[in-house]
Amino acid sequence: MKKKILKIFGAIAIAVASLSMTSCVEILTILLMPELFDTKLSSVTATGINEGAIVSWSNGSISSYGLHLSWALASNENQTLGDITLSQNDNYKIINSSLTNGRLSNGTQYKFTVYLTDSNNEIVDSKSATATPSADASATTTYNGSNASSSFYELPANTSVVTLNDVQGKTITYANVNLGTSSAISSTAVRRYIPAASSGVSASVISRSADSDTEELPEIQAPAIKSFVPPADEDITVVKPRGRSGATSDTFNASNPLIGDTRSIYVDQDSNLTKYEQEVMKLYAIGYDTSDTNTNPKIKALVWVNPSNVAETSSGNKVSIGVIDDIITKFIKNYALEEAIFGTTSDLLITRSGTDNMSSYPTKDYINIVLTDIGKDYGLAAKSQCGVVGYFWAKDYYASSYSSSGAYKSTNEGKYFYIDIPFCNYVSGTNGNYSYDGNGNKVSDTVISTLFHEYQHMINFNQKNMRNNLDTNSCVWYNEMLSMLCEDLLQAQLGLTEKVQDGRIPNFNGYYYYSGAAQYLDQNSWVSYGTAYAFGAWLARNYGGAKLVQKMSTNAYVGIDSVVNAVNEINNTNYTWNDLFKEYVQAVGFRASYSAGKVFENKFFPSLNCTPALEHSISVTPAVQKPKHDIATNIYATSWQYIISEQNIGTLTGNINSGINLWAEKYKNVVSNKNYYGPILTKIGVNLDLQPTGFIFHPIGNTGTQNSVTLCFTGTSDPNDKVYIFIQDTFSEDLPDTSNEVSY
Repeated sequence: MKKKILKIFGAIAIAVASLSMTSCVEILTILLMPELFDTKLSSVTATGINEGAIVSWSNGSISSYGLHLSWALASNENQTLGDITLSQNDNYKIINSSLTNGRLSNGTQYKFTVYLTDSNNEIVDSKSATATPSADASATTTYNGSNASSSFYELPANTSVVTLNDVQGKTITYANVNLGTSSAISSTAVRRYIPAASSGVSASVISRSADSDTEELPEIQAPAIKSFVPPADEDITVVKPRGRSGATSDTFNASNPLIGDTRSIYVDQDSNLTKYEQEVMKLYAIGYDTSDTNTNPKIKALVWVNPSNVAETSSGNKVSIGVIDDIITKFIKNYALEEAIFGTTSDLLITRSGTDNMSSYPTKDYINIVLTDIGKDYGLAAKSQCGVVGYFWAKDYYASSYSSSGAYKSTNEGKYFYIDIPFCNYVSGTNGNYSYDGNGNKVSDTVISTLFHEYQHMINFNQKNMRNNLDTNSCVWYNEMLSMLCEDLLQAQLGLTEKVQDGRIPNFNGYYYYSGAAQYLDQNSWVSYGTAYAFGAWLARNYGGAKLVQKMSTNAYVGIDSVVNAVNEINNTNYTWNDLFKEYVQAVGFRASYSAGKVFENKFFPSLNCTPALEHSISVTPAVQKPKHDIATNIYATSWQYIISEQNIGTLTGNINSGINLWAEKYKNVVSNKNYYGPILTKIGVNLDLQPTGFIFHPIGNTGTQNSVTLCFTGTSDPNDKVYIFIQDTFSEDLPDTSNEVSY
């Protein structure tokens, strides 16, 4: 659904030199048109300022009504002190010395009433609000180019008017921020805001701030690649359930696995991932443990495929031996690095009475990589495809005796994750085009990234659920953040040309306002992937790289608690969540070209466009420098054969290899058909909920030759509702920021 950026009730005033509210009002130009929601007033709010108040309202369809505002002492509301007729174009009014009856008294509570009258001058609707003027409602801050901290101003809760000095030739933006971690601030609630433009600030530098009131935000367009969401138990259908002993057609012997062995494995059968049925899979590859130096090393991983999905050439829903070899080779070569950073998997299955060692179960503690057409959707129309590249589902960590209902009926009783065969053959193109035509019998970068992404989920299940008995259901964003950081940290080691940031950052720039940093959306979850990745990428680049990620993954916390604990332990600091979140918003709000090299509060300016020191990397040297693996060959011969090959390893290193310049990444507004760079700057008063741990950036504009700017905001009663003001060098959203990354 398209979301309009609505200019709803707001107040701004711009002054050249004077700090008084009189000057502020005298040059006020009201540029807003009311947004009509219903036939009456929907809300009225009042905020005290120095010797005055800002009264705001949301109009109904009032074209046939008169609109009026009156005020009185709250202690004597029947004695009207002032009554004025309003224009139907008004959304707010500043009551002070510019109006008849003089200034309001600081420290005295007043009641303000907005009302509608019919043609007979009869009141048909009215709403009231109270406010107490206060001298503390005004503040002043001065920009100082030699002091980076002056570029940022947090508006105090009791301040409605702020004057910015020495801001000539600067661009000013501000952000509405929700520090809360559980509840959104409703789009219909009182929020601190100002209009989109005024005579005192030129809006020409920031193109969209001068566009029409009805300009729309980019329409959400879900990508072809989608996240895995486990279906609800009541929606799951399982065909031919079996006991732990296995189906009669199984030839697989866990004590002596051989290429060509068969095993019945539950895999999904529909694009909703709600139907599960056993398929007879063949064992095509065996990879060995790189830490085991024995002549006959332990088995680490197995690759299973239904023979009907194997062909000489890899394309569509067919996978070749070359692709299978590519998968097992990359996994066996690099899994030790992932485990060095994130931890290890559990060797226990969950039973009714507790846990049981996997050694007595069909695939022991081997990691099973199952290649299948996830969703059985190859060849279906795009809207019918599930779009899932791969998934780990903890249902397989439950013994079949645990429960006879829901997902537990389809447990494969071991370490399993699933990879989509068509995506093994995925080839991305320009302008969003793609195919499943294959890539010379090599697996796609998308699948290799997913392979290690999903392995992190398996590790995380052990680190948080099994070892520490933590509830991770409310922290999906955190688990996904760690998996995307895994892709980030292993990108160079895996030799991937596709970076995780290539897909996540443009999505973040265009849609960040729909999901908070520490939030996971059930619908459009890919937006939450973008916001979680951007936050995690900033953390890793500013607070400890791979070592920070290692601490988050292995500590006895989840979510926000894990983040704060890890940052403080690695950096010997005492940050709170709000401290970190404020810095993150700063990192997003400031252009890389402005923040590069600047020092803020005795440390480098918050930024994503930086790389941590090498001391924050993690390296591991496997005991076996040439891990071997077996793989099927001559698959069309009467008798199965296999080869044993080895892969050179050397020292493996996981680190952050590149900064992220948000303002060099473009996204397209499909409504206006324009490309923009950086996080979208929404029109003031955009009527979207302010998500928990979320924010919305708004442009005020370029100050031009003005040296001082005064901004008038409404107030708030919500302690989580914050306003951050940014002062930086001028820029255009239509042009990319070409600054280089900084090493800290």
